Amino acid sequence: MSETAKIYFKSLLLKNKKLIALYTFVLFIIYPLAVIVGGSYFDGMGIYWYQIIMTIAVMVLPVMSFRFNVNKKSVDTYYSLPISKKELYIVHYLAPLAALIVPMLVMFLLATALGLALYPAEIIKQGLVNRILSFIVLILINTTQYSLNTWAVNKANSFLDSALIVLGYTAAPYLVYVAVQIFVSDQMVWTGLEIAFNFRIILQIFSPIWVGFSSVDQYNLGGKGIVRHEDIFWAVFQIILGAILAYLAYRQFCKRKGEDAEQMTTDFWTYPFLIHLASICIVSFFDLLNSDVIIMIIYISLSFVIFMIMNFIAKRSFAFDWHLVARYAVIVALFTGFRLISKETYFFGINKQHVNMYNVDVVFITINRLDETTSPSGDYSYKEAMDTKRIEMDSASIKEEKFVEAIQELQDIAAEEFKEGVYNTYDWNGAVSRRREYYIQVEYHDILPNGHETTIASRHYSFQESKVKNIIGEFDFEEIDAYGETIEV
Repeated sequence: MSETAKIYFKSLLLKNKKLIALYTFVLFIIYPLAVIVGGSYFDGMGIYWYQIIMTIAVMVLPVMSFRFNVNKKSVDTYYSLPISKKELYIVHYLAPLAALIVPMLVMFLLATALGLALYPAEIIKQGLVNRILSFIVLILINTTQYSLNTWAVNKANSFLDSALIVLGYTAAPYLVYVAVQIFVSDQMVWTGLEIAFNFRIILQIFSPIWVGFSSVDQYNLGGKGIVRHEDIFWAVFQIILGAILAYLAYRQFCKRKGEDAEQMTTDFWTYPFLIHLASICIVSFFDLLNSDVIIMIIYISLSFVIFMIMNFIAKRSFAFDWHLVARYAVIVALFTGFRLISKETYFFGINKQHVNMYNVDVVFITINRLDETTSPSGDYSYKEAMDTKRIEMDSASIKEEKFVEAIQELQDIAAEEFKEGVYNTYDWNGAVSRRREYYIQVEYHDILPNGHETTIASRHYSFQESKVKNIIGEFDFEEIDAYGETIEV
């Protein structure tokens, strides 16, 4: 940076010196002082509160630091400063970041020094160097979110737009995470998805804030340092992503023109992208193919209203536009078509994909029999019985091997039922409603060298009795109460 840019950088910090001093004092109370008063317990709490502060700050600071860019009265004044546009970006990018990070790092080091004096065993257990490096990595992870928000702010043309778009990009990964979970859960014929799908990868890639909080949670659980060894890859990924986003934000800043200020924000990566992404997620929450017509109409209407409201906010106009209706209809049609293709192809073949038995040492089956009866007078009775079976594959008999094959074939039955829209229904006997349903949980385990078992995969199914007659004869059911305890007869 030129000497003029350095002077400008210092002037920005001095201009806000009272606010920085107050911020530093708050940081001192939250962490070092809390450690003095409360000991090692507040060590982890201090880190957690620092992460909360960084989460809020990386959302607010870019909006405030670059607000001159969306104000007609100030943008020409800033662009006429005796520094290059590149230096103007660097100063407004780094000054808030320095005001956020430097006091926090100083307070963290002070808290660490106090920890060494008050509870040295805890600090030594973590590893002093590892502790400090982990906190620096945590700061860099949050800097990635700061860079993303800086890029988003420089795409907007008004102060309100910049704030809303930052909120949108912060919330988007979580919305996608929930939408994918709901869609996959709805398409799968078996549950146990935490093993079949790593949904967290969505947040690990797209949400630096989530990576930061995940790292802090592990720290508070007693891990060595703030970042777990298995999370180092994602930490490094986020840091590299942050550098790329900072460069993209710089490029976007340099492309901006002063006359863009206070104009309508139309860049695709602002409202159009976020609105369409949110609309796809909202549509994915509900299965339009297997719902009552009235409920379907209500859901489509409500989601369309949300779509229109988002567009009204983006355009600052309540004028009705038939193009928006057509666009939303295309979104609904395309996603419904995608859902139909998924259903007809057995969720792209996943529903018919059996567990690979190559590394399976133990198959553990739990089966619950549920009996429900409702009389004409409305009296309701419920009984539950269960049994378990454990099969060690190395010593399994031919009969047991065939039993495991029958268990695996349940997946094909469930896949066909799902495709054909066959679900568990009540069996009617005159005016009395009866239902017998079997809930089957299958876990496939690998035995580690130390003798411990780890779950490779799990399958949970629900069937009527007619579909499982070939396997229920292998179980001796015992009636259980609401707490899972065997009822003595």
